Amino acid sequence: MPSQIITLLLGLMATTSIGQSPSIPSGLDDIFKNKCGTDSPSAEAINIVHFTNTSATIQKRQSAISEEPLYIDTFMHIVAPSQEKLQNFVSTATIYKQMKHLNNLFSPAKITFILRNISRTANSHWSRGRKEVQMKTALHRGSYSSLNIYIVEEPPLKLLGKATLPFPDSTISPDYNSHYTKDQITRDGIYVSVHSLPGSPPYKNTSSTGTTILNLIGTTCVHEVGHWLGLLHTFTDYEKIPIENRTLETICSDPGDGIDDTPSHVLNRHKNYAKCAAARLSCSGGGPNRICSEKPGLGKGFTEVDSCPDDLPNVGSPGPDPVNNIMTYNLDVCQTEFTPGQIQRMRRVFIEIRTSNSETPTTQETLTTPVS
Repeated sequence: MPSQIITLLLGLMATTSIGQSPSIPSGLDDIFKNKCGTDSPSAEAINIVHFTNTSATIQKRQSAISEEPLYIDTFMHIVAPSQEKLQNFVSTATIYKQMKHLNNLFSPAKITFILRNISRTANSHWSRGRKEVQMKTALHRGSYSSLNIYIVEEPPLKLLGKATLPFPDSTISPDYNSHYTKDQITRDGIYVSVHSLPGSPPYKNTSSTGTTILNLIGTTCVHEVGHWLGLLHTFTDYEKIPIENRTLETICSDPGDGIDDTPSHVLNRHKNYAKCAAARLSCSGGGPNRICSEKPGLGKGFTEVDSCPDDLPNVGSPGPDPVNNIMTYNLDVCQTEFTPGQIQRMRRVFIEIRTSNSETPTTQETLTTPVS
């Protein structure tokens, strides 16, 4: 495992008792507050992404997880803040490393991203997260089944990444086949900060807890592509729950991402997190989820973290926190897996929503040599 540089100040985690209205302490969600800025989905989108839990969709789910590989045309847009920085802003070698990391983590889903072209542009506004519509209108390539990645100096709100979810703003038909307008397709895609790419210098993130130095290896891009394919964060967005109702029970009973096999969890609301912060952030402890405290068979100092204990009433999905899941917040090196349910959703979203809004499905396997 690569060494991780973690700077944590005292008081990183606050404690919360089960059933007690939690305060809003600083913790993992604060440390990673700049990691992802993907907007919360609309009520209509929530209904759509929960389709994987309904018995009426079993047949479609089975077809979506067939053995057939999926190939997704990918267009990289390098947007430097100035002409002087353009040449050395992002190398072609770095782009290839990012694509390799993306494809490695998506290989269990049998989804391959085919790099079709690399464009290079200098624009101070676009590279700093301003005039997004203007930028995407000028640079977007392909159809709604094509992935457009915009690598900039600083995405909007100083984020590391941001994605558009594959759901329209209005209610769509029961078979999820509503067609997007040309403008909606043009504005599709993901933002990625140049600081998140493989080989980037350690990223210095400042929050109310102090400063955290993160070694980023390109997983921000993978996380945002997960959003682009219909995945939500695995943890509960407690801020959408009225503050007077923010007990651990109500937070943990939230349906979350609507996928059966991603356990309900919160980033820092559990009393054990006060002593588990550094261990979680180093993803240490003898394997996935095995961090903090003691448990027979795992050795002293290690056990599973379960921020939404299974004995709570109405827990959305039981099980230990998915600290290695790509759609939670953690160190890049810790985020290595999608669940089978997440894979089902991504494949189905691509087949039934993204491909249905495109002129032709993308199944080509030939690599087009990128422009250097």
